[in-house]
Amino acid sequence: MKREIVSVAADDVVTLAEAKDWFVVEHNLDDTLITSIIDSAVDMVQQYTGRILRSTVADYYFDSFEETFYIESYPIQSVDGISVLATVGQVSNYVGIGSIYPYQYDLLGPTPKAVKTEGFDLATIPYDKTKLNPIKIRVTEGYTTVPDALLTAIKLLAADMYRNREDTGINKLESIPNGMRFHLDAYRVAPKFHGVL
Repeated sequence: MKREIVSVAADDVVTLAEAKDWFVVEHNLDDTLITSIIDSAVDMVQQYTGRILRSTVADYYFDSFEETFYIESYPIQSVDGISVLATVGQVSNYVGIGSIYPYQYDLLGPTPKAVKTEGFDLATIPYDKTKLNPIKIRVTEGYTTVPDALLTAIKLLAADMYRNREDTGINKLESIPNGMRFHLDAYRVAPKFHGVL
């Protein structure tokens, strides 16, 4: 399975104004630095928890139709379509299969998945089996509203990074202070999906 990001919402998970209020910074001299720190903190929280925070459209590619497709991201807002690779002459393009009828979706469970609809014969869907990744599932992932605990953890982490930016050590996820870890651990998902140990 391969994941390819199509687009990421431009809205900020934590705004510059919110961060400056949290940091108690009243000047504009560090706005660029603070914005960069917020982005780093959001990335670290995503890596640690295995959750996508910003609304993101992504394509997942698979080699064949399966009884169950596991969509290795969380949370998933919607499945937007299934396409198959069709080759006409020398040209290969992804073509929508119309309705996303062959599958039922469990997007709220701990591992989002698409499960084949009972009685549907997947062999009736034509696609180019000679190519890699001929099946594409487009999803919208990420939060519509980020939970408060994750927002607090981002602000705590960003404030720590701002106050200790001269520190010679590297801020590692393994050394997250307990206050931040308390907010993050409840949202941590299966590490196998995101390379988190």
